[in-house]
Amino acid sequence: MKDCDQKTRNDSAPDKGGFVTGRGFDLSLFPGANPHRRVLDEVVGDRPAYFRGEDGHTGWANTLALKAAGITAETKDPAHGVIERDADGTPSGALREDAIELVEVLLPKPTLNDDVAALRWAVTELHKVGITSIMDAGVDERRLEAYDVLAQEGALPLDVVACVVVDPATPKESLTLAQGLRARFDAASTGRSRLRVRATKIYLDGVLEGETAALLQPYLNHKDPHHTGSINATQAQLNETVALLEGDGFQVHMHVIGDAAVRAALAAYAHARGVHGKTDLRGTLAHLQLIDDADLPRFKALGVSANAQSLWAYPDTYIVDINTPQVGQARVDRMYPWGSLAAAGARVVGGSDWPVSSHNPLDAIEVMVTRKDPRKPSDKALGRTKTRDEALTRDQALHAYTTEGAHLLRQEAVRGVIAVGQRADLAVFDRDLATIPAEELNAATVIMTIKDGAVVFDVAKVTTDATTLAASAAQTNGAP
Repeated sequence: MKDCDQKTRNDSAPDKGGFVTGRGFDLSLFPGANPHRRVLDEVVGDRPAYFRGEDGHTGWANTLALKAAGITAETKDPAHGVIERDADGTPSGALREDAIELVEVLLPKPTLNDDVAALRWAVTELHKVGITSIMDAGVDERRLEAYDVLAQEGALPLDVVACVVVDPATPKESLTLAQGLRARFDAASTGRSRLRVRATKIYLDGVLEGETAALLQPYLNHKDPHHTGSINATQAQLNETVALLEGDGFQVHMHVIGDAAVRAALAAYAHARGVHGKTDLRGTLAHLQLIDDADLPRFKALGVSANAQSLWAYPDTYIVDINTPQVGQARVDRMYPWGSLAAAGARVVGGSDWPVSSHNPLDAIEVMVTRKDPRKPSDKALGRTKTRDEALTRDQALHAYTTEGAHLLRQEAVRGVIAVGQRADLAVFDRDLATIPAEELNAATVIMTIKDGAVVFDVAKVTTDATTLAASAAQTNGAP
């Protein structure tokens, strides 16, 4: 399901000293989603090695990496992190949430030029799948500097709503951070209209596979029978943070996986409404793996959009092998409840969480409609039982990635539909998405992407360029 396998290496370091590092391993390959240092030691035993899992919330360190970071049996868990351990207390090699920083602080850092080059590549990849506007749901100063370089060059053919990552446990500091980056990089300050720094990102809980997502009812297989995960702030801190940010005009985007985190987030939005009255800031909650049914109507009432990563909403190995033992079949059946949210009047917006999973909207749109593995459409569906159906109609799914996305980005006046007066942001496909079988949606291909009336991707040109390059190479190789 998730496809991040980017790999980097610190080649400037001595052979026996530098880190081997990268990201993208599949947690479901390991019992309890708990990779062990010994497995990594067998592959890389003479250098410290560390990899970030594809979920983004788990790290995997070998013995030398743990030693370099000073992580021992006596090392205490960080306030919002977990050091997984063997029965005798020895660190096993798996690190959750904030514990990953204990090792990642030692890793080689990319330069600004590296980040700019990566961003150029990313923009091209987005255009290939028809994307012309994004919400970047987790930026810091360096990423904004990279965006600004492209914007200054006139090489940012993409509208970007950037969400500054803030700490919900430090309300005043979070507001100051967001204000400072907005003043430096937002279009209103720089005149570069495609980069807007008017949103913030809060990581409110963790993930189910690490048993760090915040649940209303305990995990079923945790060593502590009362364990329900945790939230990264008190309710009072979260309330104050959201109220301060919204009071200064910031859109608030929160990562929430568990139903307890969803409830806390909605309570914070409700508190902010009580402070400021009704607003049109369009707060959004992303991921939403579990939502208590009692909270479904609150999305519409509070004007909060559900930011759906629908490619996760089928019974893959994470859900079947990891989540089901953790929370039981009844809770699994109500995971990613897009159908229930739509029925309750909520706005359901399509998102990807790239590079955690595919950035291609058609992959997620197909799953949104079928709730099945797009590679095995005959397999079992998720959340389609006798008592509930969490699938969306094809029309709802297409709207989630067009009109609803434009609304979340505050672009509905100029984008999201094909109409006179709208900007020409268009994706042209090789088949009719409205009529092909649902199981063929992700087989469709973008043949042209247009941004503000200009062609930014044309598969015919790419094909022609590739043919020319191949012919040139053949001629060169055949020259005497």
